[in-house]
Amino acid sequence: MLSLRKPIFHVAALLGIASSLTGQQPDPCQQRTMVVSVRDRDGQPLHGLNPANFHGSMHGRPVRISSVEAGPAVRRIVVLLDSSGSMTVPAEKWRLARLLAGDIVAHASASSQLALVTFSGEIRGIEGFSVGRSALLDKIRKIDDPQQQGGPTGIADAIAKALDLLSPAQPGESIYLITDGYDNHSKHKPRQLRDALTTSGTRLFAFLLMDPMAGGNGPDAQDFRTLANESGGALAKFGVQSLVIGTAQWHLQPRTRAAISLGAEVLYRQMENTYRLELELPSVLNKAQKWKLDVVDTQGSKHKDIDVIYPHELFPCTVQAAQH
Repeated sequence: MLSLRKPIFHVAALLGIASSLTGQQPDPCQQRTMVVSVRDRDGQPLHGLNPANFHGSMHGRPVRISSVEAGPAVRRIVVLLDSSGSMTVPAEKWRLARLLAGDIVAHASASSQLALVTFSGEIRGIEGFSVGRSALLDKIRKIDDPQQQGGPTGIADAIAKALDLLSPAQPGESIYLITDGYDNHSKHKPRQLRDALTTSGTRLFAFLLMDPMAGGNGPDAQDFRTLANESGGALAKFGVQSLVIGTAQWHLQPRTRAAISLGAEVLYRQMENTYRLELELPSVLNKAQKWKLDVVDTQGSKHKDIDVIYPHELFPCTVQAAQH
């Protein structure tokens, strides 16, 4: 006599196993994509790393690195050029700022798409991603008269505008800020920008012209240093210390120019040489959490001479979704 009891038992058992297996799958909110840069002690990018070379943790719990691949080939970069009063006096300082803006336009990889935003207390001009390199260089040359610039400084508001231009942003896109770090006009706060940069996967890079006359060593400059580091970006700086009759001296010698060029080149390498990591968090986040990422050797020990540049904070999934 045929009985349905045994088949029903097997079906129920199989359904139970399937349910159990489904329950073991990680929550989608535990999955994250992260773009990072890795460099040696000389600032040179490291290539050929795999998941075993990375170790992630969050409050002592492991963050699983499920895959590692080369970062995106096509990148968008918004160049923010501060043209406020403190940047345009003396004329030599303004000339250096324009040289830095022109340098990235000329030397960014061919696969990169660039936009240019000039700002003071307000946005002065925007050249979008559809504008070619030659047109961008021409625009930078045409703003060479510092007397036509000037005014207060809204650095945080300019970063917010760059985020708008990149929206919807893809992980690994960059903002390159050229400024003296003195903000006296913005409505946006650094904390707002930090959250927006991290959740969108956008990295902030900055070249800081440290002028003792403009507050380049003050709290505003420190805020933007921190913002760059926490977003997974980086900062280069050039400082003028000497004052003659109350005016900083910006006459650049060949050796100084070479040092500035090297600092800018290190930033470009970090923008363009990246890894795309897929992460699995140990649990779903209900608030922002700090985490740690290192490159390790075959024994699992951190490489002391290797730096990983990455966003230092992860946000809850609901915030992540809202930003995208």
